[in-house]
Amino acid sequence: MRQNNFKITDKSPSGDVGVWVGIATDLSGNLMGQNIAFNSDIGFEDEKLSLKASSDMSLPAPFGIEWLELKNLELALAYDKKNRSGKLEFKAEPSKPFGEKTPKISIDLNEEDGKLKAGILKIEEEVAFSDLPILAGVPHAERFSFTFLEISDSGISGGSILHDQSLDVVAFKQD
Repeated sequence: MRQNNFKITDKSPSGDVGVWVGIATDLSGNLMGQNIAFNSDIGFEDEKLSLKASSDMSLPAPFGIEWLELKNLELALAYDKKNRSGKLEFKAEPSKPFGEKTPKISIDLNEEDGKLKAGILKIEEEVAFSDLPILAGVPHAERFSFTFLEISDSGISGGSILHDQSLDVVAFKQD
């Protein structure tokens, strides 16, 4: 933690009105083997702890997905000791647009033995098959699009529409 500032305000970093007590600080974290610098707000309220962090750095090849680089990294953590509940969100954008779009990506993080092992990147926007580098060379890719998709190190899955019928689509790279 560097450049720590103690704060007491009438509004939380997420916009909630009410007394907010916290620390604004620069954090450095190891995200999938890369050191990332984050600007963060760490808040305390009753038995709740919150963290909101963002970074201007990019994250190349997240989870081994070689054709993807992420930017505008955002982490949010909320923990409620009283209710024994917590929530972790990780959001980003691709560094290069998918065609003409720069979709918002939410990331489900998974761990194994205390280390990030895999994650699923979710996009809830329409993305053309041909706008994804891994599918751009597929014949007739320009005719189809995902209505939503999930990207992992093992492939891509999502929904599409063919002749007014919703269907599941799965694509994976075979060596």
